[in-house]
Amino acid sequence: MKKTVLITGATGGIGFLLATHFAENGWRVIAHYFQSKKQAMSLKNTIEEMGGEVLMVRANVASKKEVKKMANLIKRKIGHVDCLINNAGAVYSGGEWQKITEDKFYKTIGVNTYGVLNVFQEIFPLMKKGVVVNISSLRGLLGAKDVVSYAAAKAGVTNLTKSLAKISAPNIRVNCLAFGRMNIGLSLIEDERDLKK
Repeated sequence: MKKTVLITGATGGIGFLLATHFAENGWRVIAHYFQSKKQAMSLKNTIEEMGGEVLMVRANVASKKEVKKMANLIKRKIGHVDCLINNAGAVYSGGEWQKITEDKFYKTIGVNTYGVLNVFQEIFPLMKKGVVVNISSLRGLLGAKDVVSYAAAKAGVTNLTKSLAKISAPNIRVNCLAFGRMNIGLSLIEDERDLKK
């Protein structure tokens, strides 16, 4: 049976690289996106041109209703998931920490932290065994002056991963990757000062 990977935030920098890598190695790719239809079609075309199999799915990972609908579609079309990569993320409040609003803080937590739990809850029943990888950030471990809400949200992902690993053991392994600046996607380096934040 062909192995299947679900990647959330698949049309962004890291997500795009992950999706094409899995496709090149013979995996069926379920590529999740939310906002950019153009980027989604670009990814779909790229994978299909290399002879890969891809299913595009759209959902707001912070919405229970939308993620449940996405999971039902995956169950109906494919039936199983072998690897889940929770990569979707967003920064809604940068700059001065004193200006962070309640709305933007909760939106940041909603996508980056609750989104991981939300997708896990709905996809877990489709995984008899396999691997879950949650994408965090070094800012979640070290803190950050410029994206305080994002750093807090990613710290939540790191700790949430530990809980999900206990819940899903021994058949499903759950790990977390905490990336530093990679000059891609949300980690785009626009100025040398970015490396010091």
